[in-house]
Amino acid sequence: MPKEYKISIQNQIVGLERVETEQPQVQAPMQSQSAQTEALASKTSKFGSASKAIAIHMGKQALSYAVSNYGNLTGDYIGQTRINEGLEIAGLIGMAASGWVGAAAAVGSVAIKAVNRYVDVKKSEIQSNAMRVRTGASRNDY
Repeated sequence: MPKEYKISIQNQIVGLERVETEQPQVQAPMQSQSAQTEALASKTSKFGSASKAIAIHMGKQALSYAVSNYGNLTGDYIGQTRINEGLEIAGLIGMAASGWVGAAAAVGSVAIKAVNRYVDVKKSEIQSNAMRVRTGASRNDY
């Protein structure tokens, strides 16, 4: 009668990379020395990927801080707006390139931004018309 081994795996998602948590090793009764060496090597690679994920996260935080404070540091708030818009476009392109789900999400995001922009323009037109009526300049023959 064959024996069954059940191994539970739990994963945690850190940033954009997947980092596996430590699990006790379930070993077959007759595991060889080379298999134990491979298991030890895989443990050390897990620590490498965790440190890599931490380094990537810290780098992203530093870049985000520098970009978000560019306008405060230089006084160039228009430049900061352009940087933010460029990063947003790059993110949408990256999302669209990741596959059909990412492309759908990117299209949805652009559609929502377009609707929000349309609503903002309409609100501005309503406020402008209200100001014209209050000041008696409601005619459109400028």
